[in-house]
Amino acid sequence: MSTKKYIKFNKKYIFSLLTIIVCIFVLFAMYKKYYKAGNRILPVQYSQNIGYWFNEKGAFKSEGILTYFYSAEDGKRYIACNRNGCNHDTKECPAYGSNTAITYDNTGIYYVSIGEGEGPFQATLYHVDIDGDNKEKIHDFKSMEIITDAVYIDNKLYIAYQNTLDKNGNTMDENEVGILEYDIRTKRERHIFNIKKNNAYISSINVNKGKLFILCAYSDMTYDEAVKYKNNKKFIDSKSKYLLLRVDLQNLREKVIAKKIFYLTNIPIVGNYIIYAKDNGTYAYNMDKENSKMISHKICEVLENISTNNEVIIFNTNESGKREYVCYNKYLKKKRKVESEKYCVGFSEKYVYLYDKNANLLYEKTNDFLAGKNEVRKFK
Repeated sequence: MSTKKYIKFNKKYIFSLLTIIVCIFVLFAMYKKYYKAGNRILPVQYSQNIGYWFNEKGAFKSEGILTYFYSAEDGKRYIACNRNGCNHDTKECPAYGSNTAITYDNTGIYYVSIGEGEGPFQATLYHVDIDGDNKEKIHDFKSMEIITDAVYIDNKLYIAYQNTLDKNGNTMDENEVGILEYDIRTKRERHIFNIKKNNAYISSINVNKGKLFILCAYSDMTYDEAVKYKNNKKFIDSKSKYLLLRVDLQNLREKVIAKKIFYLTNIPIVGNYIIYAKDNGTYAYNMDKENSKMISHKICEVLENISTNNEVIIFNTNESGKREYVCYNKYLKKKRKVESEKYCVGFSEKYVYLYDKNANLLYEKTNDFLAGKNEVRKFK
């Protein structure tokens, strides 16, 4: 996955954002035509963009107690429930309740509900058929207060979580963050990563070629130092860490890929590369050669590439206030460049998703956007 994030997590205000409780968004099944993928398992990482969860066909959004699906195929909004005769007012309704979206495969939707178990920090994993019916409880997770991101691939679910309270409900001096792996077939849990630090937060995760990639932030300050030096920006910056990490899923060895990460937004994979921005430019990390190279001297944000790893789009804001979007193919060759005032947050091979000034979701065909056309559409 990771709220994932298209609030800018730069150094200027990340630690104020880290104290905000992450909202729990709802995702559920819609119509079969939106999910059907033959026998192909879809390793999709949903994004949490101000309440929206994107896939290649559209977006889900929690509005009040119900979840809606915004279909980019026909431009319409639907209640995310396909049960006959459902009044959408009980927890049996796929669209009703407080559930955190995860991902899906060719059999249906996986999602987690927080706080439905016996304990206050228990999360429950459910599976729902691809047509939005036959809700099945899969597993209970313990000691999981907030879910910040998740990704599903190769029959395994990876969940990033944050705990700010102890078992008695008291605020801890240091946040506990971690990543848990759950094997859908064997029903086994495995803890992949865990740290306990001041203001610790995992904003995004991704999995590729047996490696787990993590964007995280924390401070090495003790609680007493945080109180003593709360107005000393130089000291705070010296203790603040913004990292891109890699964990080998076979032996759990950790490696720091990059420090001084500028945007803790998402971890897009294009071809054999991971794209990220530091405080001195934008880089591509080669997952096979395990090295990085600069692709732009500008500090660029990177759009989430939804259900595709063939292209990636980066952008920065120029002196005139417009955004310069550059699209790269999987070999890091520049394909197209466009200057626009539009604020894009993610794209698939077919559609680009955008926000207007009121954070309402809009969409446009990807080819039209990259050609500089103005074919932005509203959902009905």
